[in-house]
Amino acid sequence: MNLTHLTSAALKPIATLVERKEALEAQLEDISLRLAAWKLDVESKATKGPASRPTSRTPRMAATTNARAVVAKPAGKTKRQRRGQLKESVLAQVKAAGPLGITVADLAAKLGAKPKNLFVWFHSTGKRVTELQKVGPGRYAWVDPMTSPCPF
Repeated sequence: MNLTHLTSAALKPIATLVERKEALEAQLEDISLRLAAWKLDVESKATKGPASRPTSRTPRMAATTNARAVVAKPAGKTKRQRRGQLKESVLAQVKAAGPLGITVADLAAKLGAKPKNLFVWFHSTGKRVTELQKVGPGRYAWVDPMTSPCPF
């Protein structure tokens, strides 16, 4: 199949199939979460026995919520950082990355932060750091103005 010769009429059914596939994948993920919740509910009842306290939520809702918590949340609570600690951590990682820089996703993984929070940080606080430069989509590097070549 030569993709360069596709017409818009041919692309429409392909787009429809891709949308349908994504919807089915979402349903599959929902079913997987429900099965995991059911398994957790069964296991917890087996270990707690009949003396477990009743809740106001329905068993299905509670099991689904528990499964999502197990799947989505890491164990343990994270502490709030002291003021300025994120800036120090980000700048240290960006400097260590060298002239090619580091992506926000890699930085988030190293710091244990959410990429969304780092994008906001770069857009606000990071703009005030003159040595911090955007070198690509979602990629930042440390550029020393004294050693970098003059742009004009």
